[in-house]
Amino acid sequence: MHSASDSDAAPIELRGRCLTADPRQPWAQRVSIEAGRIAAVDGDAPPRGRVIELGDAVAMPGLIDAHIHLLMGGLGLEQLDLSAISSRETFEVAVERRCRELDAAGDRSRWLEAWGWSAERWADRRDPDAEWLRAAGDRPAIAWRMDRHACVVNRAALAMIEAGSPGLPEPPGGRVVRGADGTPTGLLVETAAWRLAIPAIPPPSSATKRAAVRAAETHLHRMGLVAAGAMEYLHEVEEAFLPNRAERTLRVQLTLLDREWPLAPSIAEAVRADDRLAVIGFKAFADGTLGLRTARMLEPYADRPGDRGLLVELALDGHLDAWARLVHEAGYSPSIHAIGDEAMRRALDAYEPLDAMEALRPRTTAPPPRIEHCQTIHPDDLPRCRGRMLSVQPLHRCDDALVIERALGAPRLDRFFPLRSLLAHGATLAFGSDWPVVPPDPIAGIRAAVTGVDAKGGIFRPEESIGIEAALLASTAHAATCLGLRHCGRLRPGWHGDLTILDRDPFTADWLADPPKVVATIVGGRVV
Repeated sequence: MHSASDSDAAPIELRGRCLTADPRQPWAQRVSIEAGRIAAVDGDAPPRGRVIELGDAVAMPGLIDAHIHLLMGGLGLEQLDLSAISSRETFEVAVERRCRELDAAGDRSRWLEAWGWSAERWADRRDPDAEWLRAAGDRPAIAWRMDRHACVVNRAALAMIEAGSPGLPEPPGGRVVRGADGTPTGLLVETAAWRLAIPAIPPPSSATKRAAVRAAETHLHRMGLVAAGAMEYLHEVEEAFLPNRAERTLRVQLTLLDREWPLAPSIAEAVRADDRLAVIGFKAFADGTLGLRTARMLEPYADRPGDRGLLVELALDGHLDAWARLVHEAGYSPSIHAIGDEAMRRALDAYEPLDAMEALRPRTTAPPPRIEHCQTIHPDDLPRCRGRMLSVQPLHRCDDALVIERALGAPRLDRFFPLRSLLAHGATLAFGSDWPVVPPDPIAGIRAAVTGVDAKGGIFRPEESIGIEAALLASTAHAATCLGLRHCGRLRPGWHGDLTILDRDPFTADWLADPPKVVATIVGGRVV
């Protein structure tokens, strides 16, 4: 189905070096787009409409982010960003400055919301507590860790949370961090953050959510992105995505986070699919994150003897396999968050029975089952990844490279982000960012994948870096397959006129010192 915004797009033609990602014709000199679709590649017909001369620039299939949180990212654009904070002092200064801004706005009921901190970036690596937010006074305040798997709240917020959950009982798969006297410090981990803190925060208005989605789309287009796989709750989709769906400029493939057991996959039918918005699957969590040491490992963490991390939600309850089968049988793509090597093994265990089911039924249009993150994997499980769709985030490699040797010890470093080994064993990689956990910059992600650069500029295990062609495919054609985006990810006649234009050839650029820059983004034949 063509959206109206595509079918009435004026014709354009690009002239110059065009990377098609089509093995039948890898490069072209002319790409013509009419009615939002590619009309010809190296055709000889006279041009119609606008002609774009590329010069030194290179056009390529539009970049795709296989894993983001679109609404959360859009809302975060208006919240306090703590990602550059390097100490408690700078943390508190930033909070105090934000409080003054909120006070000046005159909204005393609004929470101070912040995100992006990581103790691993600080000299003493000490997690924050409620006192770090004391500048907020009686205004409730919450600051999310960069991975959104932990938060710290101030005393005012703690009082509100405890009013709704007396005594702050720890939900299964979570932790309420307490001091020596048993009093909560303000730090909530995993399900304790999700199930205790989030319900206490006043939700933004519907208008604010819709504006946040629009702002997020604009932000992603500036990064060169034409499409994304968004992880969202159905009620948020109905409130923030559906009312203005005709305004969508980004192609959004939704994976629903609604995961109460038993699941009713039919809820996805509330969203009618078109070229701009569709529900493709459901997501479940198996574990936490490496930075928090809540990712579930087969052996204990090197710096936390006896601690193997956490199983959470359906994996903890023993329903993960049944959930995957139910989603698959309903014609949707199951997506499992798995970061630790035990969590990765459990995800592979859950998907293997689905292979036999697939062989016995007619081919469906649903995207394949996906494993999200895949940050550590036992060498014995590498062969099991043949034919698997792995949705990975290279910028997580940048951050966690700083902690991984302390966390796992040198003997297990070969389990961390073995991108080249996964490709050698027949896995398909689709790249994403997990924004707002890290910036949604696909060029930065490709740079991390092909160079091995870490968050401090060092090079970490370059033997597991991959080639430029593989990284580009992971950000285009393979990301499209991961998300079930038909006629996207390559430049072929009849396919969507979605392109990203880089300022230079990605195959000759110095990705470490001076990677290419995005100069234009085209979706459905329109420069967005």
